[in-house]
Amino acid sequence: MAQVETKFSLPGEWIDGRGNSRLRPAIHRIVVIKPDHIGDLLIADPAFQLLKRFFPDARFELICGVWNVGLAKRLKWFDAVHGVNLFHEVSGQQSDHIVAEEKRRNGVRALRDLGLGSFDIAIDLRYDLDSRPLLRNIDAKVYAGFGRASDFPFLDVVLPMHENIPQEAREQVNFRGKDLTVFPIGAAFESPRVNWGGSFSSRRSEISLTFDIEGAITPHECGVEGDHRKLGVGLEKVTVMPVAPDGSAIGEAVEVAPRFLSGWDAPEKWGSWSIADQASIALKLPLVDGAKWYAIDLSAQAHVNSFNPDVAAVIRGENEGEQARGEWSKGRSRATVPIFVSPDVGHVRLASPSFSLTPGMYEGTVQLFFPKLLSSSATLEVALFTTKGHAEIHRHAISVKAGTRGIVTVPIQFKGDVIGEGYFIQIDAANPGALHGVRIERIQFSQEDAFKMRTPVSHMRDWASLLVLRVAQIFSDVAPFGVGGLGELSQLAVPPTEEEKPAYLVEIEQRIWDWKAEGNAVVGVALGCNSEIRKWPLPYWLELLDRVNAIEGAKLVLIGGPGDIEEALEVCAHLGLDEAIHSTCGKMGLDWLGVLLADLDIFVGNNTGTTHYAGKVGTRTIGIYAGTNHPREWGPIGQNASWIYRDEPCAPCHLTILQDCPNSHACMIDLMPDQVMEHVEPEVRAALSKRRRILSAA
Repeated sequence: MAQVETKFSLPGEWIDGRGNSRLRPAIHRIVVIKPDHIGDLLIADPAFQLLKRFFPDARFELICGVWNVGLAKRLKWFDAVHGVNLFHEVSGQQSDHIVAEEKRRNGVRALRDLGLGSFDIAIDLRYDLDSRPLLRNIDAKVYAGFGRASDFPFLDVVLPMHENIPQEAREQVNFRGKDLTVFPIGAAFESPRVNWGGSFSSRRSEISLTFDIEGAITPHECGVEGDHRKLGVGLEKVTVMPVAPDGSAIGEAVEVAPRFLSGWDAPEKWGSWSIADQASIALKLPLVDGAKWYAIDLSAQAHVNSFNPDVAAVIRGENEGEQARGEWSKGRSRATVPIFVSPDVGHVRLASPSFSLTPGMYEGTVQLFFPKLLSSSATLEVALFTTKGHAEIHRHAISVKAGTRGIVTVPIQFKGDVIGEGYFIQIDAANPGALHGVRIERIQFSQEDAFKMRTPVSHMRDWASLLVLRVAQIFSDVAPFGVGGLGELSQLAVPPTEEEKPAYLVEIEQRIWDWKAEGNAVVGVALGCNSEIRKWPLPYWLELLDRVNAIEGAKLVLIGGPGDIEEALEVCAHLGLDEAIHSTCGKMGLDWLGVLLADLDIFVGNNTGTTHYAGKVGTRTIGIYAGTNHPREWGPIGQNASWIYRDEPCAPCHLTILQDCPNSHACMIDLMPDQVMEHVEPEVRAALSKRRRILSAA
C-alpha cells in the first residue's frame, strides 16, 4: 500500500503543478518560446512588455523561428534572440503532418545544440498545443503554458483554454421502448416505478414500507457490555391479505418474506432487528383481481426493558394515507401493527439511458401504442435533464384524447444549451390508471438548428498577456503582485479609534497586550468550520492544544462564531482554562475580527473563513486542510500563511457532505496531532524567542 504524503507549506513558498510546496525561486533568467509566425510574434508584443514590467531585473531571452529573428531584435525587449525552426515558415505547410513532424524533430536537435543552460522560468506563448511538449527540451525550474494540467502534467503554471468544438453533422437520438429502464436519478426525485419494455402500469407487484423508530437505544446503554447496536423493532412475521373496495377480504391471508432494504441487522431465524432510527423493507404483493387494498399485519417485538420502557414506530407506505403507528412498552414487548396499502401506483416515471448533445434546437417524435380504447383523456410529460445535477433543460406536455387506440405519433421540441453535460429523457404520467398497458414504442429527435459552437472568448493578444500575468502573480515582486500589492488586507487590521472600539475588543486586546508584555506568545485557534467534512476532529484538537498549552509562555485564544461556543467550552474544560478569558466564540462580529487576528502571534484553523482572514491580515497562519480541496486552489493567502494537507489518492474529492465520503474521512482522521504539532511547535517557540529578545532589548 502506497504511503500517503503529508504536505506542509512555508511562507514564501509556492505550490507547483503536482501540489508540492517549493521554495519560491528568485527570477534571474526567463525564456519565452514563440516558434510560430510573424503575426503571432507581433500579437504577443503586449505580453513581452508585461514580462519586462513585472520582472525588470531578469535576463529575458526568446526562442523563435529563424524568419522572425530580425523582427524580434527590432522589438528590443530581449537580451538574446535564438532562431530555431521548430515549425515550417509557411503556415499552410505546417498542417502537413509529415512535414511538421520533420521540422519539429530537426528543430529540437538544433535547440539542444544551442546549449542555452538553465532558466528560472520557461513560458510557451504559442496558443496551439503542438508546441507544449517542446518545453521539456529546455532546462527550467518553472514551466508555463496554455492547456490542461491533465494533458501536460509537467506544467507548473497552466492557463486553461476555451474549447474549440468543431461543427459536425446534425445530432440524432433514437430510443426504442425497451431502452426506457430505471435510471439512477438521485434522491431529489421520487422513487421511480418502471416496467421493462417501456410500458406504463397502474399496478405494483412490490411495495416498500418505511419504519420511523422512536426510542431505540443500544444494549450497551442498558448494561450489556460491548453491544453498540441501536436496537428498536424486531420484525418477526408479515402477513398480507387482499381486500375488496368494500373492505371485505378476498382470499386468505398469506405470510410474506420481507426483503430488508436498509437499517436492519443481519436476519436471524426469528426475524431481524432494526438498528437505525429509520429502516425500510420491500414486500411482494400477490396480485388478485378486484383487490383495492392490501391489509398487512406486521408482527414485531421491541427492545424494551427497565432502562428503555417505551419504543414506538411510525410505519409509512409509498402513497399518501398509507400510515400506521405501533407502540411497545415494558410488559408489552410484542404487538401486531396493521397497515393498509394500495396496489395502485400514484405516479409512473420512465427514464432513458444517458446520451450526449451539442447545443441546439431539437425536434422529433414520441411514438406510443394504445392496446385498447383510452377511456379518459390523459397527459404525458417528456422532459430533458442533465445527468450531472439533474437540471431540467426543457419539458414538453403530450395530451392524449379519450377514445385513442393503436399507434399514435406526437411531436416534441426542445433545446439543449449546456456544453459538456450528459442528458437523459424522462417521461412522467401523473394518472397511470388511465394509461395502464400503454407502451412507448420509440423516441427519436434530431438537431434542427445548431447553435454556433464557438465564440472566441477574447483576442489571442489577451490570452498571451493573461498567461504572463498568471506567472507574475506567483513570482513577481513588483506591485500589484509583490509585497504591499495584493498581499495582506492590512487596512482590516488597522486599529480603530478608541471611540469606535466595542467594549469587548478593548477588553480582549488589553489582555493580549498584557500577555505579550510578560513575554508570552499568543496563539489563536479556530476549531469550527461550516462544513463537517472540512473539520479536523475535536479529539485531535484537544490533544494538539493540550501540548501547545504545555509550552511555557504559550497563551491560547479560541476564535469562532456562536456555533463554536460548545466546542470552545469543552476545550477550556479539558485544558483547565477560564472560558471567559480564553474564548471569544460568539462574542465578536466580523467587522472587528481583523483587528483581533492581527494582534495574534500565530493562528491555526480549519479551511474556514477565519483562517483566510488571519492570512490576509499578515498573522503567521497555518491552515489544516481536508482532502476536499487542494490548498493550491483554496489555501490561505498572505505573505505569512501556510497549510498542512494529506495528499490522499482520492483527493481532491470536492465532496461537501461527510456521509458521502467512501474512505472514512481518511484525509482528516489519519492526519495525526503529532504531525500537526511538528509544524506548530517551532512557530510557537520562535514567537516566544522573538518576544523575549524584544523585551530584553527594551
